[in-house]
Amino acid sequence: MGLLGAMETTSVSPRVAEALRSRRAARRLNGYSLVLLVAFLALGLTNVIGSTKLWMALFFATLTLHFVAALRMAFRACPGCGRPFAKISLLSLVPSLEEEMTIQCQNCGLRIDADTKQ
Repeated sequence: MGLLGAMETTSVSPRVAEALRSRRAARRLNGYSLVLLVAFLALGLTNVIGSTKLWMALFFATLTLHFVAALRMAFRACPGCGRPFAKISLLSLVPSLEEEMTIQCQNCGLRIDADTKQ
């Protein structure tokens, strides 16, 4: 084992482990695209990017990526209990933010990293 250690699979079923890996990937993509959206918006407002067409293309491509990741998280149920990870709340008006902040199922308590050991 190296300095950082290796991620080892624990006793969750392969179906649950795959669903959790997919959820973590979508969550990561959602977070990165949100940061890029803010950056592109700031650059566009300050007119740092010279071409308006380039700025708009980058912004809308990132916006589409963000929505795809958010929809992937919102419509995939918890692999443990089959219900949504996040309960409906005030933040449900911004579902990607609610899903981004949820690290364990609020119904059955399954953690998003339940298939790994650190």
